[in-house]
Amino acid sequence: MTMPRTMTATPTKKLSELFADQTHASDVVVSGIAYDSRKVTRGDLFFALPGEKADGAQFAVQAVANGAAAVVATSKLDIGVPIIVSDNPRHLMADV
Repeated sequence: MTMPRTMTATPTKKLSELFADQTHASDVVVSGIAYDSRKVTRGDLFFALPGEKADGAQFAVQAVANGAAAVVATSKLDIGVPIIVSDNPRHLMADV
C-alpha cells in the first residue's frame, strides 16, 4: 500500500486540540498535514519523519517557507513556528 505524500486533515483544528498532552502546544490553527516539504501548503502541519536516507527535519525550513504552520519532529528546531517534539512522529501522524 502506498500512502499519498500529502493528506488533508478535516476539519481545521488548533494545534492544542491535536496535541493536548503537549504543554507547549499553541493555538495555531492547522488545516492539513504533510510529510513531503515540497507538497506543504499554507496552514499544514508538517511531519518531519526520519528515514533511511534523510531526516525530514532537514526539510523543515523548506516546509515553513511553503506555509507550514507547525512541525512535528524528533528534536527541537528553531525555525519560527511551533515544534511538537516526539520520539515517534509517525505514531503521532497516525493519530491525527
